Amino acid sequence: MPLPKPTTGCYHLVRFIRSDRRLDVFGERFPLPPEAEYAYVVATVDVAQQHLRVMLGADLVAGFPYRLR
Repeated sequence: MPLPKPTTGCYHLVRFIRSDRRLDVFGERFPLPPEAEYAYVVATVDVAQQHLRVMLGADLVAGFPYRLR
């Protein structure tokens, strides 16, 4: 039996971004700016706000609405 979906908290993911500059989060793909190419980024899904934030070091490089399915 699957666990219930969370309503609070965050998921943190570390991903390496290749030349296509696409971030894959659980099968969904998001375009990223050129500065993220060939770099590791930290993607954070805020469950309560339903928002995805992408950080390159201390810099925010992208943000997207993100609805949990």
